[in-house]
Amino acid sequence: YTTLLLRDGRTAEAETQIRRAIELDPAAPVLRQRHVYVLLTLDRPEDAKATALTGIKRNPEFPGLYGLMSGILRAEGRHGDALRWAQEAARLNPTSPSSREAVCGLYLELEDIEEAERCTDAYAEVSPESAAKVRPWLLAARGQNEEALALVDDMIDDGLSIFEKPLAAQLYFFSGKPEAARPLIEDAFPYFFGDEEWNVSHPHDFYNGVMAASVLYYDGELERANYLFDQVFTTMRAFPRSGTSGYHDVDVLIHVVRGDKDKAI
Repeated sequence: YTTLLLRDGRTAEAETQIRRAIELDPAAPVLRQRHVYVLLTLDRPEDAKATALTGIKRNPEFPGLYGLMSGILRAEGRHGDALRWAQEAARLNPTSPSSREAVCGLYLELEDIEEAERCTDAYAEVSPESAAKVRPWLLAARGQNEEALALVDDMIDDGLSIFEKPLAAQLYFFSGKPEAARPLIEDAFPYFFGDEEWNVSHPHDFYNGVMAASVLYYDGELERANYLFDQVFTTMRAFPRSGTSGYHDVDVLIHVVRGDKDKAI
């Protein structure tokens, strides 16, 4: 029910509902996890961190809350701290693809390519197929875009999950192939491409929404593209600390796509 409230933009109601649920079952870590999401959407990152820490104290073996702490710190630009929390999440759940990928991804964001490669090699021992899907971004980080795209082409032939499609779309888009990016992002998030209203309900929505708007813009569908762009800008102004501070390049990308170099600079 809270998910539906969030999608409708009724964040205050969602927070009330999740609080009631926690009162009924204060030991449930999944409820704390959902509460963190809601608090981030309400632009209350400090409360979100406090909620995550409370949940960790009650359930120190629940990896999801460590992953959330990592995500919050990552969004704040505190990548070193985020890495430590992500490593703990991966330790508690060593077979989790998302936990392992978060650790390797943070090494990339810290520009520690050698450690990112070691992380990916270790990941391959646990899940070779999942680790293989990290390698295109390692190649891209080294400037080997053609090799990276070749691997993505192979991944698409083998089939991508809904979580992998936007990542592949980003690699195509930023490599100058928006026509290859659109089918992936449209298949993963069809609601961006229709006529329905859209509300940002999670920090990840920023990049996915901007990616969708960017390919729409390049295809000449300016009305829908600008609607998505404006929704992102509106949310960034309304909730400046809701996880968007780590996505400060989003507004730069929007200005670049729109051809406004002065604003981008």
